Amino acid sequence: DASYEESKPIADKVKEMQRVAAERRQRLEAAQASQQKAALEERRREARAELAKQEQERAEKALRESRIAHEPYYVLAKRQGWFTDFLGIKRGRCKCSKCD
Repeated sequence: DASYEESKPIADKVKEMQRVAAERRQRLEAAQASQQKAALEERRREARAELAKQEQERAEKALRESRIAHEPYYVLAKRQGWFTDFLGIKRGRCKCSKCD
């Protein structure tokens, strides 16, 4: 009975140490989870920004193409099967597969 009384404070101290270690581990896991969540959100934000940039570039390209599509030199050269530079000067056959 006396040995039980002597070992009780030691057992309480061990339980306290285990509790502190468990709390520390839980805080560490929570911090890691929040870091992973922040990193994931940052990657998503970067992906959305990249998609927005690509969409803006596509829109700008479409706008440039729509502006040039009504130029008389461009229309004539395209009808004749020649690629034109920005001044409408014939430079040779168009190599893309989209032209007529």
